[in-house]
Formats: sequence, C-alpha cells, structure tokens
Amino acid sequence: MQSKQIFKAVYFTDFKDRDTKSKSFTLAFSEDEKEVFQSIQSLSSHELRKVLQVSTFKELEDNAKNEGLPINRYCIWKLKKTISKSETGTNFKIDPIHTTFRGGKELPLQSWYPYLEGYSPDFVKHIIDHYLDSNMKVVYDPFSGTGTTPLVASSLGYTSYYSEVNPLLQTLTRIKAKARNLSDRKKIITSLENIIPD
Repeated sequence: MQSKQIFKAVYFTDFKDRDTKSKSFTLAFSEDEKEVFQSIQSLSSHELRKVLQVSTFKELEDNAKNEGLPINRYCIWKLKKTISKSETGTNFKIDPIHTTFRGGKELPLQSWYPYLEGYSPDFVKHIIDHYLDSNMKVVYDPFSGTGTTPLVASSLGYTSYYSEVNPLLQTLTRIKAKARNLSDRKKIITSLENIIPD
C-alpha cells in the first residue's frame, strides 16, 4: 500500500530558470512528516524562504548540495531543525486574535479606546521580528490609528514615525506615548487610585 504525500508550493523568482512552466518548487511531505507539514502549512512563500534561510532557489540548491542531500530532503531536515527550536522563541505562527483589537485589549494603554480596526502589540512585534531587516532602524506607519505600531516599534528600540488624519486618534497616540514615557507612573497610578471612590 502506497503512503500518501502532502504538498506545499514555495515560490522563487528564479525558479522559472529551472522549469519554464512554473515559478514554484513543490515540497513533498510523507505521512511520517505530517507534523512538520502542519507546522508550516499556513506560512506564505516569503515566510518559508525565511525559515529555510534562503531568498533564491539557487541558494537552496547550493545549501542542499553542501549538506549532500536532495533539495526536498534538505528542506524537510531544515524545517524540522527550525521547528525543534520553537521552544526557544522561534515561532512563526500568528494567533488570529492578535490581528484584531481584542487580541491586546487587556494590555495597558490598549483598552483606552476600543478601535475596531486595531490589532495587538504582539502582532506588531511578530511582524517586526520576522519581516524587518536587521539593518533597519526606522519604522513608519502611514495610517497609525491608535498608535500601536509606532509605540511597539519605539519600545523595541526603533525610531518610529507615524501619520494619522483623524484628530482624535492623533490625540490618543500622543497621550499614550506620554503615558508610557512617564518616569513616575506608579506614583501617579497610586494617586489616582486614592482619588477614585470605591
């Protein structure tokens, strides 16, 4: 009885040089590798190339050759290796709740204004960690809403800029930035708690 295989296409801009009919290389996973497939099935080609640490198919070919493995076997080996490091913080999955306002509503500053189009600080951190080139030092958000992106980027050590046409959202972002940068926040919170009646 033949075992079933599962497939995942990975697009490379230079793959057409190898196969004029296609721009993608298809990874084949055996039944035994189902867990690996499940870990990467929702990843885009960009994310998969990042996990495989290559940007071109030529690089992938060279890496596989250096390891003495066929390309498909090399990819599975590399994916298994990366997935096994997930407990040390290398996690490529995005929890869908973090792409909505609800994902961060329990966090300080996030619950001030229930912005329907908002998203959580964890979502911004994930995008910065996985998509921003390590040489980049500046983050610019042209439609900043309540300021989640510039505030998170700033907290991660980036110089951040933003634009927002809505005056209310501009004010919220400015106040959040000031509140986050207060050196005596605990003292102010204690004072407010003493003022507020039970």
